[in-house]
Amino acid sequence: MRVEAPISPEVRDVAEKNVEQAREAYGRYITATQKMLDTLDDASRQVWSGAKDVNMRVLSFAEANAQAGFDYAGRLVQAKTTTEFAAIQQDYLRQATERLVRQIGEMNDLAREAARDIVEKAKPKG
Repeated sequence: MRVEAPISPEVRDVAEKNVEQAREAYGRYITATQKMLDTLDDASRQVWSGAKDVNMRVLSFAEANAQAGFDYAGRLVQAKTTTEFAAIQQDYLRQATERLVRQIGEMNDLAREAARDIVEKAKPKG
C-alpha cells in the first residue's frame, strides 16, 4: 500500500531555490574554468610563437654565419701572400666577432620581448 503525501509549497520553494543556486554556482564555475583555459591557451600560443621566432632567428644566424664562412674560405684561397692571408684572417675574425655581438644582442632583445609578451598574456583580463 502506498501512501501519498503532498509536498508543501515551502519545501518545493526551498528545493527550487537550491536547484537554482546550484545551477548558478555551476555556471560561475564553468565561466571561471573557461576563462582559465582561455588564458592558458593564449599563454601557450604566445610561448610557441616566441619559440618559433627564436628558432627562425637562430636559423637566420646560422645561414649568415655559414655564408660568411664560405666567403672567408673563398677569399683565403685567393690570397697571393702570407701577409694577405693573415689580413684576410684578421678581417674575418673581426667581422665574426662583430656579427656574434650583434646576434647575441638580437637574441637578448627577442627573449626579452617574448618574456614580456608571455607575462602580458598571462595577466588576468578585466
